[in-house]
Amino acid sequence: MTPPDRSPRVRYRYHLSSVAVVVAALVSACGGESHAPTPEKPSSGAQVKPDPLLSYKRQHVDWKACDPTMLAEHAQAIDPAQLNARATCSTIRVPLDYANPAQGDAAVALLKFSAAEPKQRAGAFAVNPGGPGGDGLLWAAYYGLLWSEANAQNPTGALLKTLSDRYDIIGFSPRGVGSSSRLYCDSNEPLRPTQDTSADRSPGNIADMIANARAIADACQKNPFAKHIHTDATARDMDIIRAILGDEKLNYIGTSYGTWLGAWYASLFPERTGRVLLDSSMQLTGTFDDNLLLQRMARQRVLDDVLAPLAARAPEAVNLGNTVDEVRQVFTSLPSELRAVVANRLPTSSSDDWVQALILLTGANGLHRLMTDNPQADQQAIAQKTASFTFAAQPEIDAVARYYAQVLNDAYFARLARQSKPVRLLPERAVNRSVICNDTPTQPNVDYWVDKGNEFARKYPLSGGSVTENPCLFWKRPAILKPPLPTATPILMVHSEFDAATALEGAMDSFAALPNASLILVANEYTHGVYPYRTDCVDAPIAHYLATGEMPARNTQCDGKTLPASEPAVRAAPRAKESVGTYRDPQRANRLIDQIHEIIQRNPIQF
Repeated sequence: MTPPDRSPRVRYRYHLSSVAVVVAALVSACGGESHAPTPEKPSSGAQVKPDPLLSYKRQHVDWKACDPTMLAEHAQAIDPAQLNARATCSTIRVPLDYANPAQGDAAVALLKFSAAEPKQRAGAFAVNPGGPGGDGLLWAAYYGLLWSEANAQNPTGALLKTLSDRYDIIGFSPRGVGSSSRLYCDSNEPLRPTQDTSADRSPGNIADMIANARAIADACQKNPFAKHIHTDATARDMDIIRAILGDEKLNYIGTSYGTWLGAWYASLFPERTGRVLLDSSMQLTGTFDDNLLLQRMARQRVLDDVLAPLAARAPEAVNLGNTVDEVRQVFTSLPSELRAVVANRLPTSSSDDWVQALILLTGANGLHRLMTDNPQADQQAIAQKTASFTFAAQPEIDAVARYYAQVLNDAYFARLARQSKPVRLLPERAVNRSVICNDTPTQPNVDYWVDKGNEFARKYPLSGGSVTENPCLFWKRPAILKPPLPTATPILMVHSEFDAATALEGAMDSFAALPNASLILVANEYTHGVYPYRTDCVDAPIAHYLATGEMPARNTQCDGKTLPASEPAVRAAPRAKESVGTYRDPQRANRLIDQIHEIIQRNPIQF
């Protein structure tokens, strides 16, 4: 079954609303303006010293219409005429090396969604959707278009209208990606084909993983730009943006890795930091090593403690077993290479996808049975057998599971082909790797990561063994010092209980270390990138804080809206999206919110 092509995401991702009802019932970038920045103000009584960055802060910025090709894949969600009325784009110069600005420049691309009432302009919000390596240009456009849809007759809508009227929204491609100066990590050295990193902990497979880690590190470090790709530089680029805009303070919204970046900026420039929303926070108190290990645990938790209980409550629907343990064993019983394929495709970062995740497992389970019953069958023979195999009793679920089985079958045999390929990291992945390895030191002992991979392969078979393949082991870090957390800065955090990309445990460590922060916790939810959540409990206090700067209570807990309730007798479908009242056109607002989350899901923190 070929799904309709409605999204730029991977091909198996598409709308499953009709199937969701069945399962739930059974479960029970940019017009010609320039801006002259105001001079930087020295602190009172301070001796005025020449500012080596003054030429960057006072550079002329030529805001022009955004390149229409940048919007091509977003044409269904963005009306170019509406966007062009308020959005402009430009490229600025930033120092390649802030320790030595004379060394040369890098380029950073900006998109500005301008305040609707320029005479009332109060500042700007910079936004970052995560990564590292996520491109935030169009994220600003979606936020700008969403806030421009606010209904002033609704209390939360009135706050969003204030934001739309009085604040610019600034999206940017961080150095190394998108429309900025790009980083590539290329090498002719081939990567070794590896078996599943959790299922196969043999010495040979481990040696191949370590060799690949070294090859990736070598390829990136051959590019002299790589040592200048780190959070310290990007945070300082943000301050150049603030100065160019002529603002004394910069407001900020960051998700996932964007929380790490936002906290870093607030630490470097506390007096220049305005309102800060950190959504789905990393463990800001630790290193990237700490976050890597937490993520492997959190992904497994979504499978074991959220998806497996849901499947066990609907055995006749998804055909994965009658108990939680039986469902959990579906994944671990798969052939190792099929496990790897499923792990790479199992959606664990958005609870809107819980039906999709269960049916993908149904397809994998049926495919495993076909392979077991036909051990000599090749790819084409298995594909033919999926056409007549019954994956589930419900016709709607059976059809989707069959489609997933066909996708997994193709990917499985592609892995078996074991084709070696040279190191080719495109900018998003090259920046991701460079930031992770440059920002904080890694545990330098190879044996440590082998032992940790052995341990995590047992505890977290979904992806735990992959921690062994760590390029940072072979990385020569620049002289970057992670600053202490901005403990005096009021920061609003929002997080979901079962976040699989940035575990709640790490976010709570961060929260405890930020005495002036407030936290909105969404229970019974595992979506990574919560806001906008489409419930008043979550969205109203966030809008109030962003518009007024007034912090909510230290702790707020909200009920999740997507997953079915825990009682076995539940018969309702997942709750509909909620935006009624907050926006003038709820359907359009929901499309924009979906795209905001789409960009987050495309850029969750990756190790």
